[in-house]
Amino acid sequence: MGEIEELESSILKYIEIDNITKTDIYKLVEFTNSYLEQKPNTEIREIDLDLSSYLTINLTNHFDESVNYWLKPIGVTEHPIETSRKFDEIEFDLHFSKLRPTGVKINDILICYGVGTGKVLSIYKATTLPIKVSEEEIEEEDWKKRWPWYIKGENLTIFYGANWPNYNFNIGLLANEYLNQNVSNHILANGSKSLGGLNWGKDKLRLSIGFAKFMIDKVYTKNK
Repeated sequence: MGEIEELESSILKYIEIDNITKTDIYKLVEFTNSYLEQKPNTEIREIDLDLSSYLTINLTNHFDESVNYWLKPIGVTEHPIETSRKFDEIEFDLHFSKLRPTGVKINDILICYGVGTGKVLSIYKATTLPIKVSEEEIEEEDWKKRWPWYIKGENLTIFYGANWPNYNFNIGLLANEYLNQNVSNHILANGSKSLGGLNWGKDKLRLSIGFAKFMIDKVYTKNK
């Protein structure tokens, strides 16, 4: 039995997901290889990688309304996100301002966009509660003084994140498209139809379920 067949057999034994495809199995092999490349000194017994979380079915077929969905900027006006930068890391630290992001909890979904381009960069799932950087970390990297809180995010759209500049998923354009199709709906959880809070320095906005699903579905069509 080859590597693909062995992996497929082991996954089918322990994951209760219907209609898993050979394409899904190849994708999981790539995630596994990427994980090991990023952690070359990791011993087998230390590996903690939940492959099931990388299957497209998690967000598209089983949209979870029990968690919060956030829109989060990455980058600042002085240092906008460059189109040469990729967002294909398996795990990524998502930083917040000096106010502890108390609303963000484990398993929440964060749709991140780049300051400057306004385009969606990738989608992450929160795997920790907010963590505050140490004084030693601030001494090593001064910018962390401005953004001292962070959560660890699991990248759910690695393939899209590697190619995000190729798609015109600008958050303003997406908001307009959604509202044009759903005139009576709103884009934020508080009932607002505006993303204006981001222009006033907010480090996150909680999205309405409808708009979050709209954006996630758009990104996932390019993540396959």
